[in-house]
Amino acid sequence: MSNEILILLVTVLIGVALILLGNYKRIQRNRLIASGIRTEGTILSLEESYDGQTATYAPIVSYTTLQNETVTRKYSIGLSNKAYKPGDSIDIIYDTKNNNEFIIDNKLTKLLGPVIIAIGGVIILFSSLQYFFHPFNSNL
Repeated sequence: MSNEILILLVTVLIGVALILLGNYKRIQRNRLIASGIRTEGTILSLEESYDGQTATYAPIVSYTTLQNETVTRKYSIGLSNKAYKPGDSIDIIYDTKNNNEFIIDNKLTKLLGPVIIAIGGVIILFSSLQYFFHPFNSNL
């Protein structure tokens, strides 16, 4: 197997992984919307992390459950810009069976799953086109 084919295979696997991740996020959001509890949360702070030279800001969120329990958690999605600031009120949907699982109900959360799925699909499409139209395939 040539290096080019191996690279295309890895690229296709990355596309499949993105589709699976996007589908997981889509299902998680739909499940929380269907059976979760809506409440108001507050941004306490932003946790800054670096991936190379790019900073990502993940909000630390606090909200109160129906059982009057205060939950403080880091949100699983960080952004490259400071979309929130400490003290901001946000809409939260949390899982009734696991109070620590929540989403911020906004456009980003709504679009995240489908966008990741689309990116994975485009990667697979371009990798497939590269395989079928690349000169290394002419020897088969």
